Amino acid sequence: MNTTFMPMIEKNFALIGSGVAEVVFALVLLTFFRVQWFNYVVIGFGTLATIAISLQLPHIMTGAFNPFSTNLSIVVFAVINLLAANSHESSTSSTPA
Repeated sequence: MNTTFMPMIEKNFALIGSGVAEVVFALVLLTFFRVQWFNYVVIGFGTLATIAISLQLPHIMTGAFNPFSTNLSIVVFAVINLLAANSHESSTSSTPA
């Protein structure tokens, strides 16, 4: 994937950089899970990344822990988080003071 999507970057640097970026992204997601706009970023990025990988490297979509299953899980968690936040907002705003 790194060779396909980042051909201008040296292979080992791209591999390490991708791993570090994933860990940073996970930490930001865990830290800012209550920030609704970030959930939309997660949904958009997960969807676009899955489409891009499916078009460029369809053969890796069949293995275990493929980009579809991992991106789908993170997108579903973001959707659940948005639904839970909206449900919480509607239940707290409808209670009398």
